[in-house]
Amino acid sequence: SHAGVVEDTEQRAQAVRHPRDFVEYCIRVAHDYAVSAKHLALRVKLPIAQVQAYIDEMVQVAKLVSLDSALFMHSDTAQGLGEQILDRVGKHHQEEPASPGIDMELLHRASELHKAVFHGLITMLESRQKITHTESKVALAAHQTSFDPVQEEQFRNIEALFQQDAFKPPKPQDLST
Repeated sequence: SHAGVVEDTEQRAQAVRHPRDFVEYCIRVAHDYAVSAKHLALRVKLPIAQVQAYIDEMVQVAKLVSLDSALFMHSDTAQGLGEQILDRVGKHHQEEPASPGIDMELLHRASELHKAVFHGLITMLESRQKITHTESKVALAAHQTSFDPVQEEQFRNIEALFQQDAFKPPKPQDLST
């Protein structure tokens, strides 16, 4: 929209006056949401050492998030994208409460994020104890699989069969009853 373009132009004009502010602005509006120090230095036309010093300072005060050793994202962007991922995982849990989690690849495709950015956000969310993940599944940290009453009864019966003799598991035909 026209108002958005005007606002962005005003923010850019304000930020370009101070190199540190311009570095932060460029990270905030990065095309793929995250950027490396090398690419950022090229965009802001400053020596990479100076850009890295600004990045380190902003990571220290939590204005930026380090997704890995080379990619950085503005903390507001990380917060918003992280909430989108959490919402999608939560929606999956509501639709399939018995599922241990959403397929990692399905979640990645739904996010439409660059692979490195997506995995960086997954790592960030896990470190903040918002999610758990295995190689193939992502779940909210508080998620507990739940079954309907019939499934719950079947589970208890099967569990009891396994507990009867731990060294002699039940045969498949015993489980189907």
